[in-house]
Amino acid sequence: MIDLDRVASRLNGAIVWLLRSPLRGLADRGLLLVTVTGRRTGRRYTIPVGYLRAGERVVVLVSKASRKQWWRNYREPAPIELWMRGAVRHGVARVVPRGSRAFEEGIATILRRLPWMRHQLAGDVEMVEIAFG
Repeated sequence: MIDLDRVASRLNGAIVWLLRSPLRGLADRGLLLVTVTGRRTGRRYTIPVGYLRAGERVVVLVSKASRKQWWRNYREPAPIELWMRGAVRHGVARVVPRGSRAFEEGIATILRRLPWMRHQLAGDVEMVEIAFG
């Protein structure tokens, strides 16, 4: 089975370019850029992530979460910067606890819209919720 997560990671540079270009409409309905500051290094990283819009909130599912670091910055609510649909947005992000109602509803919503992602979202998944304003 193809590991979509590893394939997507190899394409990160191209996806960042695409989302910041005039061609962003090809991908920006399902992808945005998260800019985080490393907890230990203080270095800024920009990472493309898939998202789901829920009113004035954005939900990001982090598949293969043990392989990734960025989401750990939000175990406690903290400021976050996004590049979404051609504009910078600022909000507050937090990790949604596994097993919570919000977590289960987020997974169910994603799977209703994208049932082919079931194998990507099995097991090692975290959820980050971002609120604006």
